[in-house]
Amino acid sequence: MKPVKIITDTASDISLQEAEKYGIHLLPTHLIFGDEEYLDRFEISPQEFYEKLESCKFYPKTAQVTIQEHTDAFMKYADDYTIVHIPVSVSASGTYQSARLARTNVLDEKEDAQIYIFENYQISYGYGLWVIEAAKMSQEGKSAEEILEMLDKKINNVGVLFSVSTLDYLQKGGRISPTSKLIANVLDISPILAVEGGLVVSKEKVRGSKKLISKIAQMVKEDALDDPNQKIYVLHGNAPETAQKLIDKIKECTDFINFEIACIGPCIGIHAGPGAFGVIYQKKN
Repeated sequence: MKPVKIITDTASDISLQEAEKYGIHLLPTHLIFGDEEYLDRFEISPQEFYEKLESCKFYPKTAQVTIQEHTDAFMKYADDYTIVHIPVSVSASGTYQSARLARTNVLDEKEDAQIYIFENYQISYGYGLWVIEAAKMSQEGKSAEEILEMLDKKINNVGVLFSVSTLDYLQKGGRISPTSKLIANVLDISPILAVEGGLVVSKEKVRGSKKLISKIAQMVKEDALDDPNQKIYVLHGNAPETAQKLIDKIKECTDFINFEIACIGPCIGIHAGPGAFGVIYQKKN
């Protein structure tokens, strides 16, 4: 049996250090600032991205991993590995379809290649943390079938809640209208957003930013699997102090003790903006 090679994209918010540690092949999303283009993580760090985002005079764009980039990665490992590729949400990007076309290209040349593309409906570390788990399983010698079974069970049971410090970037990206932004600012309304079916949806609207962290902590208490040993991932867009405040508030109202802080990468940060923060957890069955 061939060993399993795990491939994913940088929308997973897996760091280069994590990718190297667990033998994950990262395919970078393209970040476009006017005439300048960068490969996420490889040519620009999340911190550098947020600094550039705040200083640039125009709204940047992202471009998905291309068919050719997928093809090159698959060809690199097809002879010696069974490939399991976990791309960003099918609903949020065309990356999944690019990967499927690339798989067809490779199979035309290497008909015995084993390439599995997981149909994912999560974003950011909502699938990134399970990509890492898949890579650990690969290092333990688990089969592609065992890894895919784990992914299907775990990724579909992840809760993702987040909010933003400003509505500017949601409005610039066309996620809300200028009128909605104006009304929210006047009334001091902050949204609580969630990921459902692979898309970002509004779950709650909180009057007063001071109540926001407490409300998210309460929502975690109500929705998270009642397992004090599960790891709770708290994410932030270049705002570690806010992430720590959320951890402290969750600790106040739950028995959770295992927390990990990670930075929201450019693929989400381009819409959420600096100061965004969120939490990822296992949901109740």
